[in-house]
Amino acid sequence: MKIDELKAFAYHIPLAAPLWAGPRKIAEREGYLIKLESAAGSFIGDIAPLPGMSPENLARAAEELKTLNDFARSGKLSGAFSDILRQIDELSGARTISSSVRFGFESALCDFARCVGAESLSLPAVKEGTLLSVNGFLSTDMPDVFELFEGYLRGGYRTIKIKMGRRGLDDDINFVRDIIAGSGDEIRLRIDVNRLWSFKEAASFAESVNLGRIEYIEEPLSEIGRLAELAAQTGISIAIDETLNYDGAGSLPPRFPGLVAAIVKPTLAGGVIAACRLAEKLTALEVVPVVSSSFETGVGLRTLALLAGAIHPAGVAAGLDTHRFLAETIFPIGDAFEGGNINLEKIRDAVNAECLEHLEEVILC
Repeated sequence: MKIDELKAFAYHIPLAAPLWAGPRKIAEREGYLIKLESAAGSFIGDIAPLPGMSPENLARAAEELKTLNDFARSGKLSGAFSDILRQIDELSGARTISSSVRFGFESALCDFARCVGAESLSLPAVKEGTLLSVNGFLSTDMPDVFELFEGYLRGGYRTIKIKMGRRGLDDDINFVRDIIAGSGDEIRLRIDVNRLWSFKEAASFAESVNLGRIEYIEEPLSEIGRLAELAAQTGISIAIDETLNYDGAGSLPPRFPGLVAAIVKPTLAGGVIAACRLAEKLTALEVVPVVSSSFETGVGLRTLALLAGAIHPAGVAAGLDTHRFLAETIFPIGDAFEGGNINLEKIRDAVNAECLEHLEEVILC
């Protein structure tokens, strides 16, 4: 394997409606699609720092891409998959390559490795014929949220993630009660609070709803040091996100009873390979890894879906139903969604460079 050149193409995509991403509300997604040029062909990856969550911005990402392109054009990125990653670390020195850039670069590199039949470090292979379950995505501040929920039910979704915590506790309780009343026992809810509740509010919520229908509550507390106490007192099943992808930058917090899942966002947690290693550690702790999107384009979603298909336990829904919230499409992936699943056979082939035709190339020199 030898990378001859790296090219970058800027994109700017409005969201269909503004959405909360951690502490910030975003109305658009900006990033770069990168193309690795080699004698074996061209391979595409998606780099999209998430505002408010990623420590790097687009300007830093562009500088890092220039550095990687310099390495490639000087013939320094060659050898086995693991050799190329090691060369990047050695050549970068103290200039650590950021998480979103690693995700995009490693995504393209994984396709390169699959194309030429090379080893790809510890990246697992996707099982043949895999249908990957995905959760629907709602937020209580969406104006048509109940219509969207009913659409998910009609579409065959069995797991729904709901962002809440910004409208007041009583509204959150009533909303969840209405959702539970309007759906069958087979529907499981994932509640994402983004650390907006106090301990008292979270305990009150637990007393007021049917916890048997809730798979987990993601980051329920502003008092993040009290998660274990909350689980012990209320019986809430807890998932972590910011604790893993933002505070810890991929580092595992102490395990406690009631911690059942961890949201793994490769754009934030160190890239594709770091996400694989993180998933292995979580599984060893009996914490379920849930691969999730940071609102990447279809190019990034494809990588995430293939990754989830390789590392997810059977039946665990991935957090990847975000393509519908992008107002424009660069790389169509919607046809792969089938009844609350992604058909991985439909996205197994590498991304075609035709998706770059209408994007502006960024000069990396």
